[in-house]
Amino acid sequence: MGSTSKPDANMLQVVGSAPKDAPPVMRSSSKNPNTPQIPATPSKNIETLQVSTTAIVNPATPQVPTSTSKDANTLQIGMIITHKVGRWKVLRNIASGPFSEVFVVVDADNNKTKYAMKCEKQEGNQRPVLKLDVMVLMSVKGSVGFPLFIAAGRTKIYRYCVMQLVGPDLGKLRRSLVAKRFSVPTALRVLQQTLRRLEVLHDAGWLCRDVKAPNFAVGLGHENSIIYMLDFGFARKYKLVHGGLKVRDGQIVVARGRE
Repeated sequence: MGSTSKPDANMLQVVGSAPKDAPPVMRSSSKNPNTPQIPATPSKNIETLQVSTTAIVNPATPQVPTSTSKDANTLQIGMIITHKVGRWKVLRNIASGPFSEVFVVVDADNNKTKYAMKCEKQEGNQRPVLKLDVMVLMSVKGSVGFPLFIAAGRTKIYRYCVMQLVGPDLGKLRRSLVAKRFSVPTALRVLQQTLRRLEVLHDAGWLCRDVKAPNFAVGLGHENSIIYMLDFGFARKYKLVHGGLKVRDGQIVVARGRE
């Protein structure tokens, strides 16, 4: 994973000049300083992805973390999670859902590189979904706009997946604005990128089945113009290995409401 992924020549442009065959894009005359815009990406305004040098490994090898916490049923601040590709120290909780929790962790060896660690309990979890996140991220690895998978494993108490850390989701960004809405140019750029993510996911043979603003987030630092797709707990494989379509089993799925 040490090399940088090349931009997809067919990737939709975020800002700047549109392709010759693209429809005209509406421009907003508003210059409200309170309305953040997704800035243009470097390198010819095409979406890019800086790939981490951390190796991707088979998540089948679990390691038991070391911790001095008296509560071994949950991750604790300062806990060290050990995997054969590295060690990560838990810094803080950034998201909690009905099925899992997400923590910010830092490389325990250099104390600089930060990642996201998604966890779910092994016992008492009515709907374990972490394996779906791992499977989807492995299926789309190297694609722009999907968190880079680092490693996955399990302990006696919980399963975990370490991945690239991204920024705030689109729902939080929109609600942080005074007008509680994006400008027209920003909304169009969001539309372009989210559609592209769904296209890549479908090409990989997966259906998301949970498309909403909290499941898309902007990148950090120089990647803040890239929208990332995340949380694949409701995803389902719809293509067979040989390319045929999988027959639906008729299971009824109730999607989660607005977060």
